[in-house]
Amino acid sequence: MLKDSEWLALVKLLDDEDPEVRKIAHDRLAQTGSVGITKLSAFADEAEDYETRNQILEIVRNLITDEVSNRLLAWRKGGGEDLLEGWSCLAALQKDGGDVQKINGEITRLTNKIWLEMNDQMFVMDKLRIFNHVFFVMEGYHFDKVNPTNPALCFPGTVLSGKKGNVQSLSLLYLIVALRLELPVAGVIVPEYNFIYCHEDRQPFYIDVANNGNFISREGVEVFFRKLGLEDSPSWYKPTSKIRMMLNLLQVMRKNYYNSGQVEDALRLEQILEAIDIRFE
Repeated sequence: MLKDSEWLALVKLLDDEDPEVRKIAHDRLAQTGSVGITKLSAFADEAEDYETRNQILEIVRNLITDEVSNRLLAWRKGGGEDLLEGWSCLAALQKDGGDVQKINGEITRLTNKIWLEMNDQMFVMDKLRIFNHVFFVMEGYHFDKVNPTNPALCFPGTVLSGKKGNVQSLSLLYLIVALRLELPVAGVIVPEYNFIYCHEDRQPFYIDVANNGNFISREGVEVFFRKLGLEDSPSWYKPTSKIRMMLNLLQVMRKNYYNSGQVEDALRLEQILEAIDIRFE
């Protein structure tokens, strides 16, 4: 653990005339982990020199990227069962840092609100109708038709505060809450889209979160593919793992950053994807 005087000395050396000294100071600060994020952010706020401030912020961004990568990798290696845990890792990438405790609290509130409207005697489909009414009508969650490729819509805090998301982030939120309510659902990934699959014993069906949770039969999904000009694939109808759902969100996020010209953020997502191994197993 560095002393306060050592932190200050290293930050000052970032502006040293000797490039070798600057590199040593930079490399040392780049190894300070989560502690460095807090300490260096404070130094950046106080820095008067523009160049020094940018150097400090670059180190902070790299430390945050490493931390998110490590947390996501640990989540994946642990089985990735808690989807909210994986999704919440992304909160650190937001400029305001995100509030994981607030995210957890809001999802717990939403889950409890839906649960109070249900009872154990209901059929699964009836429970999902109530779920959809609370989620889409009472709470007002909806697919952002105006700017669905906005990368910020992939962050849990943005979705919860704005009550809107893209199809991937809405699917994650829907899954998290539905699984907490012990509903028999899983995610389904198709090109540029997600469905929720309900493996209810009597008649399995799909849920379209981008259209207020409409229930769709397999035949209806086939019609959806034909309208998009997609060749049918058996794998598109099968439920997938929570890890694949999370990795799919990260891929979409990376693509949306590139398409919006935010190349630096896109490269950070590539680094994270590489660190946690993008290959689907």
